[in-house]
Amino acid sequence: VSRALGGEDRRRQGAEAAGQTPGGLDGNETEAVCRMTTKKKMAKPQPAKRQNGLAKPLPDGWRRVKLGDVLRVKSGSFLPARAMNLEGQYPVYGGNGISGYHDEYLFGSPQVVIGRVGALCGAIHHTSSECWITDNALYISERKMQFDDDFMVHLLRFLNLNRLSNSMAQPVISGKAIYGVEIPLPPIEEQRRIVAILRDRMAAIDQARQAAEAQLEAAIALPAAYLRQIFNSPEAQTWQKKPLGNIAETSSGSTPSRQRDDYYVGTIPWVKTGELKDGVISETEEHISELALKETSVKLLPKGTLLIAMYGQGQTRGRTGILALSATTNQACFAVQPNYELFDTYYLQFWFRHSYNRLREETEGRGGNQPNLNGKLLQGQIVPLPNVEVQKDIVTKLQQAEQEVTKLKQSLQDQLDTINALPAALLRQAFNGDL
Repeated sequence: VSRALGGEDRRRQGAEAAGQTPGGLDGNETEAVCRMTTKKKMAKPQPAKRQNGLAKPLPDGWRRVKLGDVLRVKSGSFLPARAMNLEGQYPVYGGNGISGYHDEYLFGSPQVVIGRVGALCGAIHHTSSECWITDNALYISERKMQFDDDFMVHLLRFLNLNRLSNSMAQPVISGKAIYGVEIPLPPIEEQRRIVAILRDRMAAIDQARQAAEAQLEAAIALPAAYLRQIFNSPEAQTWQKKPLGNIAETSSGSTPSRQRDDYYVGTIPWVKTGELKDGVISETEEHISELALKETSVKLLPKGTLLIAMYGQGQTRGRTGILALSATTNQACFAVQPNYELFDTYYLQFWFRHSYNRLREETEGRGGNQPNLNGKLLQGQIVPLPNVEVQKDIVTKLQQAEQEVTKLKQSLQDQLDTINALPAALLRQAFNGDL
């Protein structure tokens, strides 16, 4: 990575950085990747900035020209969706890249494609073979000056042509809109040299990104691994086990009529399953009134109650939350009231988090359009119960471990954000003549 991004001198500088980062990417590699954005001539005064962050003056032999003086573009040809098929041999490019495949092609050589229509208009793609380009995209129809296609692809991406689209409901970009954009144009050999450097350094950045993403994914998986370590241990097999319904009072909630506005103008917290995110609930999105509590079947639950989502969108089913305040819930929440003599509520939450995938698989196996948990199934869950002091000790260890994981994930995310910012900085260097 460091060699690709800056040579042996930068590698030696990177080696002076402090050791291993929390995420496992070597600190030297990370600094080497980041250092690639540093100017070669630090003593050189910073010139005034121009549009797109490009600086002035340019190196000898470079010219600053209008894009319309270099090339012209045209729209592709209409192709109805019914004409495309997955078995087609040739890719069809639309407003945001490949939109399908077709049995025929319009172009027999690589093309530079600019998305013309849609929220992502201005997106740049470089075809690698025969293709069809629809009228939702533009292609370079005329070359008025000599340029390298790969150089032009990098430059057009850097220019962020999407900013030049109209502000209508269906954004559109046109040749007229982009022709006036000022660009730096080095000699053709210099373009090819820049492309070669960009290819190597972008590959190094991509490698660093993949490493950081893999480490972040591994960190995200750590809490589940800690739970397996506890609840799948040989020691856990020796703990007494009891049905949940035998150790706690359980219930579900209710939704007061939405036709009664006076039911939803109070101060009593009312929890919906979308708010259950395996944490603590200290505030709610909605509240109900004393009148709703009096006239409907909704129940006020004590602080310390564990809630389990019986159904909901996406990954909601099986998620949990612990009430940090007295609250009511809708009918999709299953409530387990505290029983401090038999269990620690946080311990019970950790166990249900450990059981999340199993519970979802069990309910999905029963079929139906929306597989749900239910009170009977949850009351019948067999809970491992060491004595309460052991439970508290387990909670302390797991909470400490999760705090460390949170720090680790933030460190890795910061590292990934830095890496993701590098391509733009590298392109800025390239088009300022600093590579």
